[in-house]
Amino acid sequence: MIERRRGSRSERRADDNEKAPHSSMRGLFAGGGEEREEGEANGCHLATCPHSDRETPGRQWRGWSIAIWSQSSNITVIMWRMIAKNAILGASKRPKTHLFQPANARKSGNIIVIIVETDFTTAKNQWLAHLEAQGKSPHTRAAYRRALAHFARWYEATYDQPPVLPDLIPRDIADWQAHQQTSEKARPATINQRLTALSRFLAWANGQGFLAGNPAAGVSGIRPEARQPKSLTDRDLRRFLRAVDASGNPRDIAMMALLTGAGLRVSELLSLKVGDVTLGERSGQVVVRRGKHRGYRTVPLTASVRKALAAWLEAHPQAGDPDAPLWLGQRGPLTDRSAVNRMLAKYARRAGVKPFGPHVLRHTFATRYLAANPGDLRGLAALLGHSSLNTVMIYTEPRLEDLAGRMERVG
Repeated sequence: MIERRRGSRSERRADDNEKAPHSSMRGLFAGGGEEREEGEANGCHLATCPHSDRETPGRQWRGWSIAIWSQSSNITVIMWRMIAKNAILGASKRPKTHLFQPANARKSGNIIVIIVETDFTTAKNQWLAHLEAQGKSPHTRAAYRRALAHFARWYEATYDQPPVLPDLIPRDIADWQAHQQTSEKARPATINQRLTALSRFLAWANGQGFLAGNPAAGVSGIRPEARQPKSLTDRDLRRFLRAVDASGNPRDIAMMALLTGAGLRVSELLSLKVGDVTLGERSGQVVVRRGKHRGYRTVPLTASVRKALAAWLEAHPQAGDPDAPLWLGQRGPLTDRSAVNRMLAKYARRAGVKPFGPHVLRHTFATRYLAANPGDLRGLAALLGHSSLNTVMIYTEPRLEDLAGRMERVG
């Protein structure tokens, strides 16, 4: 039963709510509805359809409750709050300044449909599922999930309650950003990544009618210091590759050769099949069939990379099967990025190099490519799988050690 807090009519309205089917919404949208006597003009129809794919005019309703309130003269906006399955906590009798009519609400005569406010966690999970359906990588989704969890923890610690989507205001986002800068002393790149995740989530939630506008839209990111991404120096790269070659493991040698000599992402590396590699006497290439944003590209291979791959394919037990995974471990296909991280840590330790992640090798490839081909940003973008030249502009920034050397020459 749903309490309206409207005097003696609360029980009758609650009974009406339980009787309202999906068809009643369609009738009301069509301009019809049930015929009522004058004394019953303030009837309320409530329909809940959790996890339903049933269609009502204008859109699909998935896991939301829909409230329809009819009055003879004025329109009353009802804002429901749904925390869990069919758990309705309250309503507002009259429109107030903090209430809103979503852009996708539909109105016919004196009938208005308001989409229920979904709790932060439920909306977050729906958004992440939406991103998965769009083909976003698990790594990206995991980063977004961590960012939203960070915001939710901060909000609850600050306001003693979980975040509620329609209640969020730009000040909340700005205060969260300031907390990361001053209290946590997080790096600008980390803060900006979290802000991007929250802003994209809220933009999606706004489009779904969960809140009015995007409170993060006006909050600017922190301008980071213009520096080239971390990459290995020529000296450290030679020491690292020497340690890999000294292992005599053809698989590891081939993997490191692709990371340093072709600039592949670790996810792209691990998804390769045997048939994605083409080797010739004087040329070769690797096909990335599902890169970031579902990108497809072909990357040419240098002589040293072709040699390392040929040695591995000779030892590969399924080299004749083009659909076989390119990388195999002791327990089957090698698909976990943590295995690559352990591999990097092992050889970095042997080489006496500070530990680094696989993306450092991608940055190292990009830095070395531009050093050998100054100004070829378009070629670098094609090799790395970037659609925008702005993304590769970071590799034109001088490194700190380069600036230090130039200043020494000035002095």
